[in-house]
Amino acid sequence: MTHEELRGAIRRMSLMKIMGFASQDVWKLTDGFKEDLVKDIVLKGKTDIEQLNTIDSLKKKHDLARRFYSYGPAPYPEYFKEWETRIKFGLVIDSSNKDDNVLAEKGSFYINTGNTVDDPDEKERLNDRIKELEAEKASLEKLLEEEKLKNQGIEVLGAGNDEWIVELLAHLCYGDEQIARDILDEIRGKEDPVIADIIFERKQKNQISPKTQNRELWKILHAAKLYRGIEGNFNTALRRRQQR
Repeated sequence: MTHEELRGAIRRMSLMKIMGFASQDVWKLTDGFKEDLVKDIVLKGKTDIEQLNTIDSLKKKHDLARRFYSYGPAPYPEYFKEWETRIKFGLVIDSSNKDDNVLAEKGSFYINTGNTVDDPDEKERLNDRIKELEAEKASLEKLLEEEKLKNQGIEVLGAGNDEWIVELLAHLCYGDEQIARDILDEIRGKEDPVIADIIFERKQKNQISPKTQNRELWKILHAAKLYRGIEGNFNTALRRRQQR
């Protein structure tokens, strides 16, 4: 897919659909903060608040993707800070872009056409989405704080680090977060052979998508320090169970 085709696809998709993608898919979609693609996504926000929360959500998903793929720390692009400032002061993100249907000046509840959002259902949907994004932001801040403590040699107890694992597993479980949580709870603290048994059983029950490669599962479990063995051991264990 060419860059223009990808941009066209993004413009046709709803913001809710894009924000529903798994972190690694958003990372691939925006090619690590490709400015014009990210701008197209942010401009889908119908209010100042929704645009600001979209930026926060993109930051969160990129942080999770970097964590999973073991990318090193990378600062956010300068244009994020500029956009946030412009939005807060009621200005368009890019005043030179005349094609983007946004207002030069906006109130807190103005949409692209210049009309206020007075539909109760629409307001409720936007408020619910804002609450979701605020919860995601709080979750990420907690994860980052725990990561800082770990880097200082302070052990963090509890399940505060589970969300990124659940999100990645759910992507392989038809998007079902509850199944992902059940799998995580079942394999936590188990030895590698038992984990292989559990994964095989879940695959047999079709709770893990048949399109899922063993490598994808191993990468998540190994990154989360749940399965300690190498990828070859994981593949062999599942293959032997298949042959029984």
